[in-house]
Amino acid sequence: MAESSPTLSPSRRTRPETSAWLMLVSFFLVFCLVVAGACASAWWYYTTAMVKAEGAFVRVHALAGVSYQRRDSANRTAPSKPCAIPPITESCQPLSENDRVLAVPQAGYGPVASVLLPDRTHIQLWAYPTGADLTMRKFQVSRWSHQRQEVEFAQSAGYVRYDIPSGEGQAYADMRYTVVISNDIRLTLAPGGSYSIEVPQKDARLPRLSSTGAPLLAEIAVRDGSAEIGGSASGQALVPGQKAQIDDTGAVSGPLPAEWNLIRDGNFERYMTGAPADGISTWATHGFDFDLTVSDAERAAAQMTIYRTCHPTTPSAFLCPRQQTVFLAQFERQGNQSKSYGYGIEQTLDLDISEYRSLRFAMWARVISQSVPDAGVTNNECPVTVRFRFKRDGPADAPEERYICFYRSSFNKPIAPAGQYVYQAVSNQALWFRLEFDLRDPTFDLLKSARYIDSIAIYGNGHDYISQVTDISLIARQQR
Repeated sequence: MAESSPTLSPSRRTRPETSAWLMLVSFFLVFCLVVAGACASAWWYYTTAMVKAEGAFVRVHALAGVSYQRRDSANRTAPSKPCAIPPITESCQPLSENDRVLAVPQAGYGPVASVLLPDRTHIQLWAYPTGADLTMRKFQVSRWSHQRQEVEFAQSAGYVRYDIPSGEGQAYADMRYTVVISNDIRLTLAPGGSYSIEVPQKDARLPRLSSTGAPLLAEIAVRDGSAEIGGSASGQALVPGQKAQIDDTGAVSGPLPAEWNLIRDGNFERYMTGAPADGISTWATHGFDFDLTVSDAERAAAQMTIYRTCHPTTPSAFLCPRQQTVFLAQFERQGNQSKSYGYGIEQTLDLDISEYRSLRFAMWARVISQSVPDAGVTNNECPVTVRFRFKRDGPADAPEERYICFYRSSFNKPIAPAGQYVYQAVSNQALWFRLEFDLRDPTFDLLKSARYIDSIAIYGNGHDYISQVTDISLIARQQR
């Protein structure tokens, strides 16, 4: 018997009107998705579209040595248009994206140029000792709204200070500031902060090293606000009073105190391990003439010796574990000498110190013996003498000198500061004394207004003397 083929029952067939409704609903949903997507795209474009901003300019403070390079030019020119805002003796130049500002070391000490933005951002460039190189890579704002402002600089060389205003009361709700110091390292600076970034250049005489001993690529310090180091530098965050160092491999130190010891080898470790005694990486040793009639034989009576002994803070002067020992420098001149002569150490610093509002010099010192009472008849025969050589304003200034005179006295009446000298008297015993002076202290006329320090020298001076120093430092801290 033949089988009959199956047929669909009328109840299982889709009615034409149902199919039409399904198609209509599907097309409507697609239409809604297209409209929603178009609206979302339009909103995204409205909120994120950026346009180049205007109003940035560079103001040149130095008489010479600062140049400007347009983004589409290989030529560098010195801005020459007088500024509209006093002092009109300074020159100004509008800046656009990818314009570059450069300064040579000879431009002077202190800030030699400033980049200013309409939001009151103030960026200052220092030129000495490595020169400065800053490019404004991006300055953009939201095209259709007051949503966002983006500022990005590329810093290739020198010391730059960034003072960024608070976002309160600004025209844009979201304000972003970035500094790029290499292809992989970006520094994000929060509004309402003050920051400094140094990108040192290679110096054949004295390469800058990080705290780990590796060559230093950059250093960032925070006075106010907060900063984050991004890119390959692992997102280190910094708060006020901290700094971080980035070495040439991109490795970032942990947060460090925002202070700098301007003296190298204050514990004589490098000197004793054979570093060149050239006054650059460590100390140079030589004599200091005060009486030009001193003979060669009288000069030869002075000498300096460095040896290891217990730190001045240890209870015993001779018995202590090695970790409590230090190297000290001893200045000595004997033989009942009749003329004054100095002998000791000197170090070249060659630094712009205009950004440092505190310069705290400290060391341990003691006088074992001195043949001249107090500081001598002329008050400059000091068994421990510290000399600072500096310039007050610019490279063309004549060098000046200031002295700290450390001596033993049996009188309870210290010598008042006079001329180039500040005095520190101690009891007439061979005891260690922690000598400390803030060179910016207006009480003393030391380095209170100096912009540049050339060198420091520490030596014994007088007829016969034996004196010792150790643990020498000059700690600099920035202004806030």
